[in-house]
Amino acid sequence: MKKTTSKSLLIEAIIGNQDLANEVLLRLPPKSLGKSRCISKQFLSLISNPYFERCYSLLHPPSSSGLFLVPSNTSYFPNEIEYLPLSHQYDHPNAPSVSFLTSQGFKILQSCNGLLLCSRKQHITTTYHVCNPTTRQYVDLPRHPFMKKRYHFGLSLAYDPLTSPNYKVISVQTLDDHQGLCQISIYESKTGLWNLQNKMFVAPKGIDFGHAVYCNGNVHWIKGTKSKGLYFNIDTNCLHSLPELPMKETDHVDHHYIFEYFGHSQGYLHYVVTSPTLRHFEIFEMNKEYSRWFLKFKIDLSALARKFPNMARKFLGGYTLDLSYECDVLSVFRGQNENNQFKVLLSIPGEVICYSQKEKTSWKVCDLKVRAEERRVWYRVYSAFEYYETISTL
Repeated sequence: MKKTTSKSLLIEAIIGNQDLANEVLLRLPPKSLGKSRCISKQFLSLISNPYFERCYSLLHPPSSSGLFLVPSNTSYFPNEIEYLPLSHQYDHPNAPSVSFLTSQGFKILQSCNGLLLCSRKQHITTTYHVCNPTTRQYVDLPRHPFMKKRYHFGLSLAYDPLTSPNYKVISVQTLDDHQGLCQISIYESKTGLWNLQNKMFVAPKGIDFGHAVYCNGNVHWIKGTKSKGLYFNIDTNCLHSLPELPMKETDHVDHHYIFEYFGHSQGYLHYVVTSPTLRHFEIFEMNKEYSRWFLKFKIDLSALARKFPNMARKFLGGYTLDLSYECDVLSVFRGQNENNQFKVLLSIPGEVICYSQKEKTSWKVCDLKVRAEERRVWYRVYSAFEYYETISTL
């Protein structure tokens, strides 16, 4: 009884002193801070203040703590999401609620500094939402006229709590598929309105506006190795071209390159390609000036398969028409300075493994959930979305 009374008195003392409350709340982890909203109206008002949110974001900058893994083919088991923590803690107290996402029927389209851009099918209508898995909040995006005219469009989320508590959603709608004529619309959470940009443009052939990466104040799109990518600056509303990937070292040999991964880490863009004839991954990085891609390193899949033979089971099973390795890139992590190593998370049949570029070693991270009815197929291709804890109020 005395402990409860003492605790209540302490909370009342903190609530009664705004400066003290501010100092205490700024030091709480995001999940604990979210629970503090329910303690008192004063706490709720303080935490909801944009100035507090900005100070908190500066003290706790976005840092990836895990990955949402979504099977690429979810038609058989819809809304199936697996969470992969990146920390070594056994119980993972800060793990997000996957059930919150699956119970809502959300399909993750993009992750951006703690917020998720999601879609949800309801009968014949598809709705779009921005979700905070840390606070279990989500908002509906208002429908824009282009969504009703059956235009093909791709949505991209732009959010950086270090610069603004608000977010934007960029839509690129294709007006003419044959000519590649496109137009951009921007939704701003601050106003709750869509704004159509007057200028139209012709997109490079093969670019995928449904696969975006937000980094350095720009939304980037790239698809395929033979076409240039594009990036859109959300402050200037200007569209620019990304340089093409450099020619391979043996450019006299006609290798069929396959897109494998496009993402970012530590403010750098990363692009991964592979080729059945070369049997390795090539990891490229864009320089800060956005002038060219550099080949940073390669991952020898043959050497990797010697340690993890499951990824080479096609070679052993007599599949003469397909001798590719069953291995995909989930995420590329860059060290915090030029001397630090890269680490690459990879999925192989039934497992997630990690490859260290500096040590040229690899190890098992965890087992993947494989249903009994999938044992014969066994290998699933995943889309990976980074999870960041954030207190963003939607």
